[in-house]
Amino acid sequence: MTQSDNDARLGLALVERGTGQSLGMLPAGIYVRSASGFARLAGLRFDDMIVGVNGTAVASLKDFDSALQATQDDDVVALLVRRGKLTNFMPVLRRPPKT
Repeated sequence: MTQSDNDARLGLALVERGTGQSLGMLPAGIYVRSASGFARLAGLRFDDMIVGVNGTAVASLKDFDSALQATQDDDVVALLVRRGKLTNFMPVLRRPPKT
């Protein structure tokens, strides 16, 4: 993953885990490897599972990227995040507000 991929993904370094990779310990899906910038400020952290973007279910990095392409630079993106047994929305700014 390049830095531009990370920037395009709200400051998130993401990994897609399949059922075989997770060895039954974690469900298949998109997981946070690291969070920086607005994603970190929103509270995202290592091993959070992203299951939705702005009301659209996501199960792959391709789904995630497609959902982000439907947003504008100044949007707040609502990520549906599963952490342990809890699932919550986390609002993340796409880019800093223009001054």
